Amino acid sequence: MNTSVSESLVRLIALYLSTLKGTEKRAVISSLTTHLQSFIANIDKATLFNLSEEHSKNISEGKTTIEKLIHEITDEIKSSAREKDKIMFLLVLLYITKYFEDIGKTILPEKIAAALGIDEENYLQYRLFVTTEDPLAINSPDYIVFSSETTDQSDKLEGRWIEDREQPQIKNINYLTIGNFKGKLLIMYVRSVQSFVIRCMEDNQKETKNEKLNKCSFLIVGPGSSVRLNGQNILTYSDIKRKYIRQNAQRIVTLSVNY
Repeated sequence: MNTSVSESLVRLIALYLSTLKGTEKRAVISSLTTHLQSFIANIDKATLFNLSEEHSKNISEGKTTIEKLIHEITDEIKSSAREKDKIMFLLVLLYITKYFEDIGKTILPEKIAAALGIDEENYLQYRLFVTTEDPLAINSPDYIVFSSETTDQSDKLEGRWIEDREQPQIKNINYLTIGNFKGKLLIMYVRSVQSFVIRCMEDNQKETKNEKLNKCSFLIVGPGSSVRLNGQNILTYSDIKRKYIRQNAQRIVTLSVNY
């Protein structure tokens, strides 16, 4: 996200915080800040607290309402942000509401998505991408899973991916060795920007040679770009595109045979 969109996201989340008081607010701010720092490097607790207090003051004085402020913030993003930034904004918002459900009840991300021009089908696709804990349960050609050999083999020993999943879904896995990386990368194709979005499927605190994996969460990879860890390109746009084309070619052949 660019700076202005990041600031809009912080202002939006501060609206929810404006409904809280005292100890409850401070506890939520502390946890929220930790989550937001995965995406916004310069965010801190003081910024969230001060913005929430400003919102509270303006609302209590009758100068505005939560609904009006949500509309203003959303309108700013719609009129000035690039499509990629709008998508990133929504993905991070969905990530936050995954862990803080009450924020979603106040801000209503589905309505924000509609206001940004994102239709219901795409909204549901993005929400599934952010919230799923079982990537192989997704039956869609727009998703790819890259998995480290070590992690996936340990899962196979438990029979998880072999016995409980249909064979076509197994073909969605590409094995990827990245130093001591263990985990899965869920990748989604976004047609509106002709790019892929990366999500690390492991705990954000896990590291690859001391580099946190959250650096590749919700990274948008377009033509000429790549996923980088430890200063190296570990997965390029071309790598992902080749897998995506091959996966969909297999799917088309399978559908034709079944038909």
